[in-house]
Amino acid sequence: RLACMAAPRLPPIAELEANGDSAAFEAAVRLLFEPVPALLSRLEAKRPFSSYEALIEATEHAVEKELSPAERKSVIAGHPAIGQKKKLSAFSKIEQGGEEPEEVFERLAVLNKEYLDHFGIPFVIYVNGRPKSEICRIMDAILQQARSTGKPTAEEELSRALKDVFLIARDRLSKAAP
Repeated sequence: RLACMAAPRLPPIAELEANGDSAAFEAAVRLLFEPVPALLSRLEAKRPFSSYEALIEATEHAVEKELSPAERKSVIAGHPAIGQKKKLSAFSKIEQGGEEPEEVFERLAVLNKEYLDHFGIPFVIYVNGRPKSEICRIMDAILQQARSTGKPTAEEELSRALKDVFLIARDRLSKAAP
């Protein structure tokens, strides 16, 4: 049912940059990346952007080259937990859509806690229309492998999650572009 919701829209980048409105810029960044205070001032300083893709590329550069480890983790922390039902952005509601049995939500809550406890970051993945039950299997496999082999490490999972953040941002851009 939620997958039928209309995707939020971004204003044309030229319009966004022409008015120089920081609040509108922050809203556009939040739409693509969820709330990420560690990035906002860095991105604001790099304005104007010629395209939203240039904004995403600048964000990737900032994450890779400018952010501290704690700030990199904050990029992940801005995303809601898979299966979270409250305080979701419009895009997260669409992306996480689809009804699932309550036991799937209960399993996700357990896996989200185990993942956070093990890796020190929330689990973020480019859902891309997959059901939550499949995400449970992925999370479970990652946790089992990490417990038995030590791989992936927390740093490897952070890198994977950050790559997924940019897949999510580009997917959102494809849906929200003017």
